[in-house]
Amino acid sequence: VYNYQNSILPDTSFCSIEIGPDGSIWIGASNSELFHIMNDTIWEKFDNVNSTLQNSDIYDIAFQDSLIWVANYAGGFHCFNGHNWELFNYPDSGIVDGSIFYDINIIEDTIWVSAMYSLIKIVDNEWTQFYPEDFGLSNSVIYESKIDNNGRLWVATSSGVICVNSDSSVLLFNMNNSSMECNDIYQIETDDHGNIYAGTYGRGADKFNG
Repeated sequence: VYNYQNSILPDTSFCSIEIGPDGSIWIGASNSELFHIMNDTIWEKFDNVNSTLQNSDIYDIAFQDSLIWVANYAGGFHCFNGHNWELFNYPDSGIVDGSIFYDINIIEDTIWVSAMYSLIKIVDNEWTQFYPEDFGLSNSVIYESKIDNNGRLWVATSSGVICVNSDSSVLLFNMNNSSMECNDIYQIETDDHGNIYAGTYGRGADKFNG
């Protein structure tokens, strides 16, 4: 067990933990610190002194080849190449002011970032920002997204579940066209059998067989 008494971890809560391609562990804390555990004795800490990380929660960490991407909640979206950090935030890359970076999904050369008021797609350093209105929704919040085994992106919103197919066509599932019990979806998960699970606000979880 690692804690603040036997490691460099702070006495605080943690928002994310991921295992990198090399088997090392990355931990995101609620105090804007990111920890890299290479083995029992070699640790790295990144914060607002030695990186571009801002004073906000580290909500998600994702890996693309040699790059590490970090969703820093209200502190922007960051990329680390093992040596240097780069920050993407308003008004960089067309990101709207007030974006909140929740989670990151990567499939091949495409990165999807859930940013509360928008969904960001990054391909070959080209950024495209989608808003709830682009999916036929209004006054909606984007909470989380996951990619299934078929390469489809499933997005949890306050107005239902959006499915973005690999050909960029979009489907919307809500109480009007499905058996969903609630439109306010906070979390989305997939499994290896093609099932989709939508965690609702106060009405349990919905399961879709894909």
